[in-house]
Amino acid sequence: KSVGAMHILAPSAVGSTRLDYKPGDFVITDQFYDHTSRSRPITFYDGKENPTDIKDILDIFQDRNKVCHINMSEPLCNNLRELIIKEIDKLGFSYHKTGKCMVFEGPRFSTIWESEVYRKVFGADTLSMTLVPECVLAREAGICYAHIAMVTDYDNLKKDAAVTTEEVGKTMKENTEKVKKLLSVVIPRIP
Repeated sequence: KSVGAMHILAPSAVGSTRLDYKPGDFVITDQFYDHTSRSRPITFYDGKENPTDIKDILDIFQDRNKVCHINMSEPLCNNLRELIIKEIDKLGFSYHKTGKCMVFEGPRFSTIWESEVYRKVFGADTLSMTLVPECVLAREAGICYAHIAMVTDYDNLKKDAAVTTEEVGKTMKENTEKVKKLLSVVIPRIP
């Protein structure tokens, strides 16, 4: 924000809890559930003085020592999501217009039971180690944030195929050119 950023396009790897959200697919996330332990700061309004080493950056939040309640009912920027959907559709990539993302902290992958709970109890479509606190902080800063989830694996959905870093890396490598192409057509069309 301090350098004029008004939009954030955030591609990231996610695991799928659904057979129809396949590795290689994109998901234009519209909701999240924060299942993190809050080990990372989740607000700029923490009641503290701005640290001197990043004081210039944080000075846009003039009253950090006050409580600030941000509306997160629609946590991701719908205008930016609609633009991404329009452009990804033109490109013909396999994608899903919506997705509910369960966000937890890594660096480990989920246990089989955790994956089952995320899917059956919470109704999560995807699982990610990113998105929170990033999109919350962007909302506080007044920055439009969109999550372009790239499905890399079936997160313990298939009993005989537990997720591995090799599988995630392979799918990410295969999707790199697609996401670059998507960003190259979306960025110039951001108003």
